[in-house]
Amino acid sequence: MFIIIFIIAFVVSIIAVVEICKKEYVNAIIAAIFSFGLFCIAGLFHNDRHIDKSPENNLDSTQKIAQDKIKPKPVRPELMWLINNVNNSLEKGEYNLKEGDYSSDFILMRINFLNEVAQGRYFLGGAINRDSVNHLMRTDTEIKEGIAKSKVLAKKVLANTSQKYRRAYGKALSNELWTEDYKIRVSGKTITFIHYSYAANRNIAADYQKYHADLKSLGFKRANFKWIDANTEYTYYTID
Repeated sequence: MFIIIFIIAFVVSIIAVVEICKKEYVNAIIAAIFSFGLFCIAGLFHNDRHIDKSPENNLDSTQKIAQDKIKPKPVRPELMWLINNVNNSLEKGEYNLKEGDYSSDFILMRINFLNEVAQGRYFLGGAINRDSVNHLMRTDTEIKEGIAKSKVLAKKVLANTSQKYRRAYGKALSNELWTEDYKIRVSGKTITFIHYSYAANRNIAADYQKYHADLKSLGFKRANFKWIDANTEYTYYTID
C-alpha cells in the first residue's frame, strides 16, 4: 500500500509541475496540495510498518510494571542474605539492650523480633513466595543450618537480656503514662500497675486485656493492679 500511494503522489507532483509550465496555476496548486497529502499518507504507512507489534512491546507503562512484579524473583539468594544479616547482627550484640531511654514500642519491636527468630518464624514473615521459602527451610542444608544458628543466637540473647527488656519496658511505660498519674513497677517477671482507676474492676480488666499480649511477649508471668501505692489488697493476673 505504501508503494502504491507513493507512486500516485509522485505522478500528481509531476502533473503539478506541468500545470505550472502551462501557467494553469489553480490546477497546479490543487495538484500540489493533493500530492502533499498523499506523501503524508504514504509516510504514515511507512512508519506503521516499523512499529514492533509484539504483545510485550505494546504494553503501556502500567502493564509493564505489573508484569515485572509478577515475574518470579530469586528467593534463595534473598533468603540467604537475610539469614546472614540477622546472624551478624545477633553475633555483634546489636540486640543486647544498652542503658538509655527507650519507647515502649521500640522495646516491643525488638523483643518480638528476637522471639520470632528464636522460634524460627521470622524468615517466613513477609516472604514474597511463602511456599518457596518454606520449602527451602525444609530442604536446603545451608539455609537450615543458617536458621538453626539464628535460633540459637536469639535464644542466647533472650536469656541474657530479657530482664533488661522488662525493666526498660516498665520504665518506658511509666514515663509515657506519667501525665495520667500511672505508676509502673517491675520486679523480676512481675509488673505492677498503680492507678486510682483500679478501684473499679472494669478498669482492671480493660487494662489487662490491653497489655496482655505485650506482657506475654516480654516474658512477664504476673501482672498486679493496685488502686493505691500501699500494702493493700490488689488484683493480679497470672500470665500464661
